[in-house]
Amino acid sequence: MICINLVIVQASNNCPQYCNCGYSAVICDGDSGTVPSFPIQQSISWLAAIIVTNTDLPRLQTGQIVLPFCPNLYYLELSDNQILTVTESLVGNNSFITYLKLAGNNLTRIPIELLQTLSYLETVFLNRNQIDSVPSSSFQNNRNLSDLYLVDNQIHTISPGAFIGLKHLTSIDLNNNLLERFALLELVNNRKVYLDGNFLSELIVPNDCTFPSLLELVSLSSNRLKRLQNHSFCSLKNLQDLILPNNGINQVDGFIFGNETHNLEYLNLANNELRQIPVE
Repeated sequence: MICINLVIVQASNNCPQYCNCGYSAVICDGDSGTVPSFPIQQSISWLAAIIVTNTDLPRLQTGQIVLPFCPNLYYLELSDNQILTVTESLVGNNSFITYLKLAGNNLTRIPIELLQTLSYLETVFLNRNQIDSVPSSSFQNNRNLSDLYLVDNQIHTISPGAFIGLKHLTSIDLNNNLLERFALLELVNNRKVYLDGNFLSELIVPNDCTFPSLLELVSLSSNRLKRLQNHSFCSLKNLQDLILPNNGINQVDGFIFGNETHNLEYLNLANNELRQIPVE
């Protein structure tokens, strides 16, 4: 008990001005205009999480901030700060960050240089930005990445190999973008993919029904799909949930899984243009 009290006192004494501090976190919300400058100016040994949100700081917005070394830092959130660009210099020597959240900014591209310096990342939020594409090998140094959020951007292009090497990627959320086609074969190790609210009229699926895929959930509501052809999902033997409402689907062939066995438990085809129930 004495040790815990000492740590809390130390955190309280070193808490940056205009911020709130917990046991191991600094939380600075500039929603009321109370954060006039970037609050983390020096190393804080007990600091594990930095959350700076809703500020209007030109140096942060233009990539001029460099975080001091905080040996226990693993969580970094800089959401809703009107950030235009970030580079690898942002994190300084804090290479053990596992959680990065840059939501609600003005980023127009994937911050590849920054991501390459953070090889321990497990969760990345880049939602609510203005990103328009995902280049090849964008996450090639993020082998531990398990959850990737790219919701509410303007992504219209995902280059081949964009998700290469992500063997631990469990979930990718691409809802509400501008995609017209998507290659499911890019997601060999992925479990869940969310593609709601795009402009998809085509899914690129492997022709080989023996192609390995671990996908368990595919969500495609509110797109522009018209037909599910035979063998469309024959490589997705682990698929349990297929969510397809609010498309223009008027035909579902009888063997969308081919002659393969499958584990489908839930199929949602609400609000489409089907005139008969497909029976497989």
